[in-house]
Amino acid sequence: MAMTHGFELLIADNGKGMTPSQLREAMRYGAEREYEKEDLGKFGLGLKTASLSQCQRLSIASRNNPARADITAYCWDMAHIEKTNRWEILPLERNGIGPAIREPLKETTGTVVLWQRLNRILGYKHPYGEISSITTN
Repeated sequence: MAMTHGFELLIADNGKGMTPSQLREAMRYGAEREYEKEDLGKFGLGLKTASLSQCQRLSIASRNNPARADITAYCWDMAHIEKTNRWEILPLERNGIGPAIREPLKETTGTVVLWQRLNRILGYKHPYGEISSITTN
């Protein structure tokens, strides 16, 4: 059973945001889209694999309409995958979008990436940093 603690990492931008369908596609492993010559990613794996190598729950939220406060959010949750044995993107309903995600998008369009249940980023000298130290028997 994993211990829960308050360490989170949030990255927010105030760009144009993504539509719900664009966000679902961004969350999908092996996403398909047209790539420009200057694009960093090419295979639709980078954000998900890089994030889940550091945390157990990845949430991404986006707001793309400046006239409406609608926020679309989805997450990959390793606890859900382990429990159900299903790799599925979970939609975060309005009630499931916490203030960490909602606040940066309150006044502007953009995207928020939230890492929760960090298990690598803290390093081995911190009591929560080593993966074996955050699990109990």
